[in-house]
Amino acid sequence: MSDAVVIARFGTQWAQHNNSIAARLETLAPWNVLRLGLLCGIRQDVPVSVISPIFAFGFCAGTAAVFGDASATHFVGFHMEAGAWTINGDYLDSDVNTPTKKVGVTQTDGTSVTGTNLFHAKQDTINVRSMLMLELTTGSPNYSFRLFRRSATGTDVSTATFRAQMEAITPTVTNHGFAGPQTLAVNEGVDGTLNAVNVYWNLTTSSMEIEEIMVVKAS
Repeated sequence: MSDAVVIARFGTQWAQHNNSIAARLETLAPWNVLRLGLLCGIRQDVPVSVISPIFAFGFCAGTAAVFGDASATHFVGFHMEAGAWTINGDYLDSDVNTPTKKVGVTQTDGTSVTGTNLFHAKQDTINVRSMLMLELTTGSPNYSFRLFRRSATGTDVSTATFRAQMEAITPTVTNHGFAGPQTLAVNEGVDGTLNAVNVYWNLTTSSMEIEEIMVVKAS
């Protein structure tokens, strides 16, 4: 992507247990298309079984009140719903992947994107990492949400592949692809400027293992 700008890359590995990650982005505006990517998998404390996490990732206004707190200043991203996960071999499939905004205590959900969203889930070493990416495009009033995710089992995503495809015009990763886009009305002028990243996982018995977080301004 010729005009892509890497805004941030957080390389420290996180193991989320019922907590939020939030990090400020210092050089974000102006933008038209913004990408937030995770290189990740799920570690379970028991052999792979159905779990019901709430998982969300996206952008927020500041870091003081984010998704996962009692209220959020302004969160915009994807929300994977509790009670809507299924087992697919050594993988967990998030069947409901919803564009979401949260302002204060009010959460507004759009229409879930269609298709499988697989995470490799292991009790020990996660040896098949998945690339998960939100591509957010501004609009008035509707922003467009696209989810790039694992759509089939097998084939680890390397760190090098993750970084390169985050910047590609059309990301090409084995067993991954974009789900159909959805829209949701977003008003940064009223609700707060999106200037930070936010990732939330609510379980203590299993963890969302994130090797790297990357933000790219595509245009």
